[in-house]
Amino acid sequence: RRGPLWQGRFKAISVSDDQSFLQVSRYIHLNPLHSSHVRLEKLEEYPFSSYLDAIGRRDEKLCDHSRLRTLILSSKEYREFVAAGISESEGKFLEKLAIESPFVD
Repeated sequence: RRGPLWQGRFKAISVSDDQSFLQVSRYIHLNPLHSSHVRLEKLEEYPFSSYLDAIGRRDEKLCDHSRLRTLILSSKEYREFVAAGISESEGKFLEKLAIESPFVD
C-alpha cells in the first residue's frame, strides 16, 4: 500500500497542558463541519466522530473522555465551547501545535 499512513514516519505532537488539550479536542470535533468531503448542518449529524460521546448522546465506546470530563463540567458546556468555534487568537495558538495550519473561523 502507498500513502501517508503506510509510508514515512508518523508525525505527532505532544499535548501536555489542559488548555492545549481542550483546543485540540474542539479542533478535531469541528473538522467535519469544515471538510469539503462532508456536508453537515450541525455536528450531531456526523456519526464518525467522538463528538456524540463527548456530549453524552452516545455510549462512549469510541473514546475515553475522562480527561475531558475533568476539564468541562457538563455536556452542555462542551457543546457551547465547540459551537463557539475557533477564534483568530486560538487559531494562532493551534498553529504552534499543528503540523499543518488549522482553519480559523
